[in-house]
Amino acid sequence: MTFERCRRAIEASRTIRLELAKNGKERFITGFMGFKQQVKHMRRLFHRRRPGGGRIARRSLAERFTRRDTDGAGAAFGSDDDHRNRLREDVRQNPEGFAVFLDFDGTLVDIASTPDGVLVPDDLKATLTRLASVLEGALAILTGRQIADIDRFLGPLNLIAAGVHGAEMRTSVDADVVQSNHVIEPEIAAAIWKLAEISPGIIVENKRASMAVHYRLAPDARTQLGEELRSILRSNPDRLVVRPGRKVFEILPLDVSKGKALGHLMTLPVFKGRRPIMIGDDVSDESAFEAAVDLGGHALRVAGEHFSAGIADFRGVDDVLAWLTGIVRKQHP
Repeated sequence: MTFERCRRAIEASRTIRLELAKNGKERFITGFMGFKQQVKHMRRLFHRRRPGGGRIARRSLAERFTRRDTDGAGAAFGSDDDHRNRLREDVRQNPEGFAVFLDFDGTLVDIASTPDGVLVPDDLKATLTRLASVLEGALAILTGRQIADIDRFLGPLNLIAAGVHGAEMRTSVDADVVQSNHVIEPEIAAAIWKLAEISPGIIVENKRASMAVHYRLAPDARTQLGEELRSILRSNPDRLVVRPGRKVFEILPLDVSKGKALGHLMTLPVFKGRRPIMIGDDVSDESAFEAAVDLGGHALRVAGEHFSAGIADFRGVDDVLAWLTGIVRKQHP
């Protein structure tokens, strides 16, 4: 793999995990960097020193960008499993020091063809209930869905949550959902609803503060949908933005993001002073990753249509649930 291909991969994702080795001990840096900083780190890693002196060949960096999942035991997958396992052990040993933030679709449940078609794993509610107990309530869902949707899938379990990318908030398990003042204007909403006529299979959702246009059942419509949405929003360039996701376009207020939602929740007493761990799978989760890292925490990515196997921390939903279960198993034998 050439350096140029590495550069293009970083520029596309805007995220990176770099593994450093010094004196035989591995360290991991997780976070978001400007492109120049990323390239600087890449160049440094092209010739890293051996524990006993000398230098390690360039091969090690290329491998970090091309590692793929295999069925073999102990196969490398994106970030080293050792890092993920060490973090899980840290949470086990010191749960009061951490807060966990979870995306929903693609992280806790597999992506479905339609928004209502997701299947909730049998043990998910029990695992989240136990995790909330272990963390003394420092557990939250950050999702593009409305909180009412999450409650429908996870009920009777109620969790602290930020819905519609942060336009809705529930700041304690027994609190009411508070909505922002953002509302998609009727004329814009009407124009977006008409996009469903482009092709059978396009699904439009109005979530009051945002709208979503799903094209998983009409993948060939992606380019036209993007162009039409950008045209519709030209009249509101300073208020609304189109954000792509996994076979979906989200129309959101500019000042709404999961990153801001995570930052706000971290100011609440139940979260304050803890190190956040954000787990997600899509473009919209990247702002929350950055916020978590800025607060001294961790960003863990789930493989899928957005994050490739080479940079992901989890192979998929089952891998995430196994990791979460591992945290609570020791606390609740």
